[in-house]
Amino acid sequence: MTEPIPTPMPPPPAAPAPAGRPSGALGTWIAVVAAIATAALGVSVVSLVVSLNRGDDAAAPPAAVGNPGAQSGDQAGAQPPADPAAGDLGADEGAADQPPAAQIDPRTVPGIAVGSGGAALAAIPSEPQVRIDTFYDFMCPYCAQFEEAYGAELQRLVDEGQIILVQHPLGFLDRFSMGTNYSSRTAQAAGVVAAQAPDVFSAFVEGLFAAQPEENSTGLDDSQIVAIAGEAGVPSTVSDTFWAADYMTEQSQNASAAIDAGITGTPTVLISTPDTTPEKWDYNTPLDQLVAQKAGQ
Repeated sequence: MTEPIPTPMPPPPAAPAPAGRPSGALGTWIAVVAAIATAALGVSVVSLVVSLNRGDDAAAPPAAVGNPGAQSGDQAGAQPPADPAAGDLGADEGAADQPPAAQIDPRTVPGIAVGSGGAALAAIPSEPQVRIDTFYDFMCPYCAQFEEAYGAELQRLVDEGQIILVQHPLGFLDRFSMGTNYSSRTAQAAGVVAAQAPDVFSAFVEGLFAAQPEENSTGLDDSQIVAIAGEAGVPSTVSDTFWAADYMTEQSQNASAAIDAGITGTPTVLISTPDTTPEKWDYNTPLDQLVAQKAGQ
């Protein structure tokens, strides 16, 4: 950034001669000295203005040149987390200050298998296929970005029979909903829909992400969550039972199991086969390519 050098300021006009101005040689010398002083003052003012402007220009930060963290390819518009491996939790939203060593296989954490057309399945398929596990929180903004960027692609891979998809809604971010336990309430609701209205499970998940509240708010209240369920096609007989059970105990157990499996951030995406241990997807390798690689192992 370069600012134009300002136009030099003209010297101020000479003051009118006071009464009783000396005449002759003395008067001439006084006039010469006054003219020199006036010119010097004008030059000093211009120099000061130019110097100040040059100082502003040198101190100005460089203009932004785009987002260096943006992903290349078709997903550039809907970016995954800046640090996908760390997930949304990052430095201040982690389920633990230091990621614990995995004590259990993350594939044993309670989850919801998604089949053709986005319907929830009664059980996780046992076919020897590539498996992708997604761990997310309905209040996590990066999870919403992930759903927008990759949700349709994951469903396509399921529909084509290339992967088994298992989703794990978690209540990691309850402390960001001002005491309303929004993350656990929505995770519980998703589980009830998966069990009792499986055909509209994915539509309900999409609806919750589309209406995602901001962190550090109270989130949506129960009636608003029920309304989203109704729009997704969940019968009222199902949504009336969302929080009938002791859901906080169940969601706390699910979150603890995820932590024991080494999951400390959302979204976390793991890919595995029956013969390989789960590995985190770093978003650098396209999903199609990664699935093909795993299928060939």
